[in-house]
Amino acid sequence: MIRPIQNQIGGDSLYNARYIPPPQENVRFLLNNLEKFIAKEKTIPPLIISALIHGQFEMIHPFLDGNGRIGRLFISLYLCWREIIATPTLNISYYLKRNRSVYYDQLSALEKKGELEGWLKFFLQGVIEVSTDSHLLVKKIITLERELVKRVIYENIGGIHGARMIELLFMKTLVTSADISSHCGVSIQTANTLVRKFEEAGIVKEVTGWKRNRKYLYTDYVKVIAEETSP
Repeated sequence: MIRPIQNQIGGDSLYNARYIPPPQENVRFLLNNLEKFIAKEKTIPPLIISALIHGQFEMIHPFLDGNGRIGRLFISLYLCWREIIATPTLNISYYLKRNRSVYYDQLSALEKKGELEGWLKFFLQGVIEVSTDSHLLVKKIITLERELVKRVIYENIGGIHGARMIELLFMKTLVTSADISSHCGVSIQTANTLVRKFEEAGIVKEVTGWKRNRKYLYTDYVKVIAEETSP
């Protein structure tokens, strides 16, 4: 819902806020203008437009909560719409969190002084860093998968079904016996035996503590993701 009151970015009141967005009565008009810009503009490079969309949305700050998340989502969704990326995987959130103070300063300078160049440089640097980090993460995941395949073959963990189990773990890191049964085309009993072998080998870890409906986590995969995506 569009905010019915004035809000702010930073600080605990309007008196010491880092940035004060436009008054609530102007929000719908400003959002309509932004929507028209998104729909019609095709001459400016898409990355530049995505920077302008995000910056403008955050300056409008149309909601009482969730403006940052929605504004960052706009970046990936717009690039998908323009077919620059295939899926909304460009997550610039970590860059913005790492550089929160500069981020606020650039937005403030954009709004108060119209300093577009500084904002664009900051935003595009984030795209470069996030893209580079994503590339390195994918390489680590590929290496992790190859090493796991070698281990499962060498130690004969689960036989032919072990290979299908690996495929499942890289699709869904938290699995149940029902998931394994469905993906590997085996009975629940065979799935239980297979996941126990993976658990005994230290590949997956049971995380519920339940006797039934247990769930198993591929911990190494989660660890790699956590290490590479922590702010």
